[in-house]
Amino acid sequence: MHYDVAAESRKAWELRKELAVREKSPIEPSERWEAWVDRFLEQRYGEPTLSRYKNSWKNLWAFLRVHGICVPRQLSRQQVRDFVDWRQRRHAEMGCYEVSKNTALHEMKLLRVLMNEAVASDFCNSNPCARLDIRKDPVTSKPRITQAEHEKIMHSLEVEPEWMRVSYLIAWHQGCRFSETCLPLSDVDLAKNTIRFRTKGRKEEFDQFPLSPALRPLFKRLRKEGRARTF
Repeated sequence: MHYDVAAESRKAWELRKELAVREKSPIEPSERWEAWVDRFLEQRYGEPTLSRYKNSWKNLWAFLRVHGICVPRQLSRQQVRDFVDWRQRRHAEMGCYEVSKNTALHEMKLLRVLMNEAVASDFCNSNPCARLDIRKDPVTSKPRITQAEHEKIMHSLEVEPEWMRVSYLIAWHQGCRFSETCLPLSDVDLAKNTIRFRTKGRKEEFDQFPLSPALRPLFKRLRKEGRARTF
């Protein structure tokens, strides 16, 4: 930056001021991540989004701890970029295993939401996650499960908990996401032969689809057992 350029000089002083606040101000217990993040997530999200974001937060929290970032104002823009690289490597001692770049960016999306809340709560002055413009990797097409693979999966699931078999069968026959297979039985109408899903990006709305005939015995059994949900 050039000291004789007013705009750049102002930016330099603002950066200096923010760094000074970040380093020297005493840390209040209320601004620590562990004091507010869990409550924020539980108040804002319902299942299954809540469980997914709590898992993302577990990985974010591991990164913050290992880098000594106790409160939001200590997080810098370059450290946010470091997180994307860090998540693509294995950290078994922290319980974090390597993921794709796109998964790391998805977790960073949660960090951006949390930092917005931190700004609104006066825990920091700005959101270092904003407008990073990190490019996603191209998504590779996922191969279809063959009939032979399906039979192998079903055989393996015989010794697994029942909810896994229920989830897999619904996903296999309806062609839906696994996250959509945990649903109230009231979303299945055996008389009309329909099933309703809360699809990706529209969790508060329903989409109705024809029920696969192969799933009718399963849903009849679940209802006979008095269940409210598939699992």
